[in-house]
Amino acid sequence: MASPDPGELFLDHNAGSPTRREALEAMLPWLGASGANPSSLHRGGQAARRALEGARATVARLLGGGPRDWVFTSGATESCNLALRGAAAGQPVLVGATEHPAVLETVRGLAESGTEVETLPVDARGVVDLGALGGALDRHPGALVALMAANNETGVLHPVAEAARLCRDRGALLFCDASQAAGKSAWTAPGAGPDLAAASAVKFGGPPGCGLLYVRPVLELIP
Repeated sequence: MASPDPGELFLDHNAGSPTRREALEAMLPWLGASGANPSSLHRGGQAARRALEGARATVARLLGGGPRDWVFTSGATESCNLALRGAAAGQPVLVGATEHPAVLETVRGLAESGTEVETLPVDARGVVDLGALGGALDRHPGALVALMAANNETGVLHPVAEAARLCRDRGALLFCDASQAAGKSAWTAPGAGPDLAAASAVKFGGPPGCGLLYVRPVLELIP
């Protein structure tokens, strides 16, 4: 990906990637006077609606799921908050010990509000202990599990597919913070993997302020 300075080698893509030229060119028509509210019924609004739905279809082709399964947010932090607070619904929450602060702080807030929370340990490599996850699910059937796809500091990949199978077998929901994997490496796409998944365009060459949240079609989040 491009560096902010052509003479530099940019090595901080886990924090945020420079916006790719293709993404900027796709945005330009909607940043000026031609921009309109996609909920408006006039011609400009309908053109904006087509562009919005076209972007949603592009996301689905890239990351999996159907176009209507993806919700646009202001960033991965909002996506994590919406998924966790919207899906917990009083059920216990099982959270990986090495999750991003966007997840850990939200879970801490849920705990302070009375939600039962259990932390899932990781092994010496930093990978979630699936045996511990299975035991926690036996104790808390129907829980909401929060497990990232790739760690933002170490790059460790968690076994999301295996965790998803454990959750399905026990009637639990799996939320996956895929911010460091989506668009950059193979990850367990919606359908075969998580029930909810968060991503951020700025992590793989898109603009800042564009978050993504996958919601399995049968789920309804509490606003």
